[in-house]
Amino acid sequence: MAMLSAIIITLIYHAYSVESGKLAWLETPYGNGKHAIEITDGSFFISALASRSDGLLSCSLTEDKEKAMALLLNTNPMTIEIGEKGKMDMWKRCISKEVTSPHFVKRNGIDGTGVPFTPEKTGDPAGHKLDLAIFPGTKWCGLDNVASSYNDLGKYKNTDMCCRDHDHCPYFLDHFAEKYHLRNPYPWTISHCDCDTGLFNCLKKINTTTSNEVGEMFFGLLNVKCIKFEQGQYCAKEHWSKLWCEETASGEKAVLHSFPYKWADDVVG
Repeated sequence: MAMLSAIIITLIYHAYSVESGKLAWLETPYGNGKHAIEITDGSFFISALASRSDGLLSCSLTEDKEKAMALLLNTNPMTIEIGEKGKMDMWKRCISKEVTSPHFVKRNGIDGTGVPFTPEKTGDPAGHKLDLAIFPGTKWCGLDNVASSYNDLGKYKNTDMCCRDHDHCPYFLDHFAEKYHLRNPYPWTISHCDCDTGLFNCLKKINTTTSNEVGEMFFGLLNVKCIKFEQGQYCAKEHWSKLWCEETASGEKAVLHSFPYKWADDVVG
């Protein structure tokens, strides 16, 4: 009997896990307007908590086979097919939520502004903080800034001014934030490609040891991504769990591009 049960479970497991893109999911009330969601294809298990007003509140992605089988054997799960790409996007969304705090998500939440997109203020002085991610001798060249004011520059002022101007790019995507119909999947800010080109040229024209080292760090060692605005399809209505899209629309949106130049290249137009 035990062997028969194991065979049945194995057959159920393969019925779901080998059918590309098909998922089983179950939604149950959690209280206070919240809902718990469980999702699996037999090989992974997602446990998420969401509300209709606040969207995705928490998400955990594991390979817990026991929980996956329990959901597959449940008499009430629904099924949905989103394809392999949709599944990967869901994983990325869940993981990005898993590694960010509620405070961070609230601060860098989805921007619901329309098109054309409005330029925004960014690069505000961050004040004194840990500067492990700031290039030595600068206050603006790094993942953030440690400046106390706009005019607060480091030892290498000209290089720092290049980074400060880049930090004030009017079109940007904060780490793991969503805006311009695009979610930033990276733990650092992405800027418009024109702003990255401006930083590239600014550092090239200074042509000092420091500016070259900063340029090599950004445009040599890192695989820089930037955004451009293009016409195309975007998600107009996500499932309220924020794990997949229910409706698409067409219009202007941000699209990720690889920065086309490396630090060994000359100044670009």
